[in-house]
Amino acid sequence: MFLTTVFIICTITCGFAVIQVIDHDSLGKYVYNIGEIKTYLQYQRLSPAIFKKVWNYYLLLWKIQNGEHFPAFINNATNYLKEDIMYDIYSHHLLNHFLLKNTHVDFLRQLMAHFKKCMFPKSYVIAEKGDIDCCMYFIHSGTVSVIVRNKYVDDELYTLNKNQSFGELQGLICSKHKYTYIAKTHVDIIMLNKNDWGYLLKFFPATVEEILEKVHEHFGISNIKIDQ
Repeated sequence: MFLTTVFIICTITCGFAVIQVIDHDSLGKYVYNIGEIKTYLQYQRLSPAIFKKVWNYYLLLWKIQNGEHFPAFINNATNYLKEDIMYDIYSHHLLNHFLLKNTHVDFLRQLMAHFKKCMFPKSYVIAEKGDIDCCMYFIHSGTVSVIVRNKYVDDELYTLNKNQSFGELQGLICSKHKYTYIAKTHVDIIMLNKNDWGYLLKFFPATVEEILEKVHEHFGISNIKIDQ
């Protein structure tokens, strides 16, 4: 039977207190991480409003999944086992994707091993217009608002739903995001960062050509390089 303890986080600067029940086995590590974050943010003189936002997110992350974006077992698994797990859970995001479906099965399998799962509470910004993050995003659950930032008001262009994606070009050629993406509900996102998986492209030249053809068909863009 697991022992539990009540960990009381009291932040005077932001004027709020949070009582959090934490599993004893993970308490030491989590408290240490919390201390590091708090010290860093206070040292950087972060504004109270942003400090509170970061703090609340950290607590919500614990409440939902014990402080981990991804189960430690998956991160620590052997490459082949990790690929099996990721393929079984998330393969539909790539197998049905307009740019990546029907590409080489070995490429897709190894690509999925670089998936990173992130959680965004309602109203949190996932990607801001102008960001260069080299990421494409796949919505595993929830809905995302696509926003045009104006001087006085934000306009919602449309909503993206479960199993849809965005940021394909940004994730291929590391270009700027054209729009802002905000979680309309609680959202679980699967991310692919080009800096993590780009090395695969030199081993799959035929796949590179397939993707470039689809980029041209879908976006009307040619003469780009994605294998660099």
